[in-house]
Amino acid sequence: MTRATGSAIGGGPLSNGRDGLGDDHLALRWLGDNPSPIAAPADLTALSNETRVNTATTLDQADSAVTGLLNGGFVVVWASNGQDGSSHGVYGQRYNAAGAAVGGEFPINSTTAGSQAIPSVSALDDGGFVVTWRGSDADGFGVFGQRYAANGAAAGGEFAVNQTTSQAQDGASVTGLVGGGFVVVWESFGQDGSDEGIYARAYGANGAPLGNEFRINQTTVSAQAYPTVAATADGGFAVSWASFHQDGSFTYNIYARTYDANLAASAEFPVNTTTAGAQTIPAAAGLLGGGFVIAWYSTGQDGGTIGVYAQRYGANGAPVGGEFLVNETSAGDQLYPSVTALANGGFAISWQSNGQDGAGAGTYARAFTGDGLGGDEILVNQTTAGEQATSDFSHQSIAGLIDGSLVVTWEGNGPGDADGIFQRRFDVEDVTIPGGAGADSLVGGAGGEQLEGKGGADTL
Repeated sequence: MTRATGSAIGGGPLSNGRDGLGDDHLALRWLGDNPSPIAAPADLTALSNETRVNTATTLDQADSAVTGLLNGGFVVVWASNGQDGSSHGVYGQRYNAAGAAVGGEFPINSTTAGSQAIPSVSALDDGGFVVTWRGSDADGFGVFGQRYAANGAAAGGEFAVNQTTSQAQDGASVTGLVGGGFVVVWESFGQDGSDEGIYARAYGANGAPLGNEFRINQTTVSAQAYPTVAATADGGFAVSWASFHQDGSFTYNIYARTYDANLAASAEFPVNTTTAGAQTIPAAAGLLGGGFVIAWYSTGQDGGTIGVYAQRYGANGAPVGGEFLVNETSAGDQLYPSVTALANGGFAISWQSNGQDGAGAGTYARAFTGDGLGGDEILVNQTTAGEQATSDFSHQSIAGLIDGSLVVTWEGNGPGDADGIFQRRFDVEDVTIPGGAGADSLVGGAGGEQLEGKGGADTL
């Protein structure tokens, strides 16, 4: 990432002249004397049309997940029905920094008996990536994984993640860690003495486990489910999940716990402030400047039926500001968020919105600055006929890329496949905010912005 490409365009005297840092296209804040103060990050703009990811189109492809890679490209993984000769199997496709496919789609699971589905993927510090998924085992389902080198070659064979195999282990999420290695989290049925509990296992840079699996949730009454994990800048990670009846209500609320690089943990803590209705199915991302953000969906809170909310946290694990509404359109249901960090220190969130695109379910996204200022929400999918999502396991996925852009994937009806995986890339557009005739104060964000002072004793 290069720095110091913002520019100040002066009309009056300047004091404490500042431009933005970086070429990452983010936000400006207006602190001037005009009647309508502006808090407007740049909008997401399309870099490509939607394109199909999967090559095989027989039956359905679902459960997409995407991650950016250190070479500037990205990799998409998904579950394909019937392609491996059994039930569902997990497949992947790599892309280079220009968005062109690298090679063809490739199978990820070696074991094909039964169902392998609901993959999660994360980049690794060595330039490679790791994929986890839910696979069939003797007791129903277990969590499995496969590492890949930077050149896309498999690094070792597939491996079982969970040590406890009684009943089902499901819903895995994986993240690569700063400094190497990765951590996997999942939900396990009956293991913590109640219904479901959240467990994890950490791995070193060589792919070897760093000890045994361990429980994340401290409260074990009823069900703790839908875990997600995000790496933090200090080499640790944050885990969030939905917990049923923990606050005394008969519904789900979001909780989280942080770990440092030595696996020392904080106490679990509540994430959502509003507890009326259900808050469930979280997503999380660590931020470049430290800290992390957690998103979830909440029933009845936004004036519609279901809306997406988020909460930022600082590097010390303390909340920054309050929870905030992500979706701008509240009619109908907005749900199943996915979160990614951006190269400029901000973050972006995608979600499913039902009926908003004029047909069935559509995919939407919105970019935010590091201090939480949001741009306009945008429609991601170009094809609107039919559905662009089908269930909580088949919703969209979003990933920031090295050059500051991002990519979104989803399942649905699109070019060449009525039930396939699609992707589209976006950039964050530069914003020019002109000053007025008075003494304005224009503050650059982290982007390649232009500050126009116009007349008056302006501060840029």
